[in-house]
Amino acid sequence: MNNDINLVSSDAEGSDKETKRLESFRLIATILIVGVGFISVLLFVLNRLFSPAGIVKEQEQVATNITLAGEKHAKLTVLTQRLNDISSLLSKRTDYDIVLNEILAKSGGSVSIASLAVDKQKLSMIVSADSLISTNEFIGGLKSMVQEKKFLKNVIVNSLSLNNRASNYTLTLEIELL
Repeated sequence: MNNDINLVSSDAEGSDKETKRLESFRLIATILIVGVGFISVLLFVLNRLFSPAGIVKEQEQVATNITLAGEKHAKLTVLTQRLNDISSLLSKRTDYDIVLNEILAKSGGSVSIASLAVDKQKLSMIVSADSLISTNEFIGGLKSMVQEKKFLKNVIVNSLSLNNRASNYTLTLEIELL
């Protein structure tokens, strides 16, 4: 009669299997909870290290640097273009220093240049001298430069006048350059 009323199951093996199964589910659940916690902490740390706000800041800094570099590049490009244009103009321009030095060499010491105006291919001069002989020598020197085709194409004498007060001669010339 004891056997019929016994509420405890006599099947110990079935109970052990369920206990083992329950233990394994508890172990799996604990591992999953720890794993989820570990992954959460890892994601939190990674989010802090590589946060979108930090990346946005870095992106803004890079964009600012690119903008500044672009402005510098534009300025350098404009400056380079201007320097090239200036170099081109200087290479095409007549060297007036050489021409004027040659003309002054022909003038001698008794002729002085009172006024000088330079146009594209033309010089306008007012020359003063103490005597007609030095004026004639100056004109002769210019004539020889025209004949030799040395810097000068043509010389036009506009006027020759005598200043009685200063006792000198004033010669007005227009010189066409080659």
